[in-house]
Amino acid sequence: MEKIQMTTPIVEMDGDEMAGILWKEVKRQLVEPFVDLKEE
Repeated sequence: MEKIQMTTPIVEMDGDEMAGILWKEVKRQLVEPFVDLKEE
């Protein structure tokens, strides 16, 4: 399957520790396989 191409980069902001851990897992499992992320 072809990944979705992003036109605008996203910015990740630091939050509390648990939110950061959860976001990394969500991003790794649910976002990165389907979206070509452009991060700043």
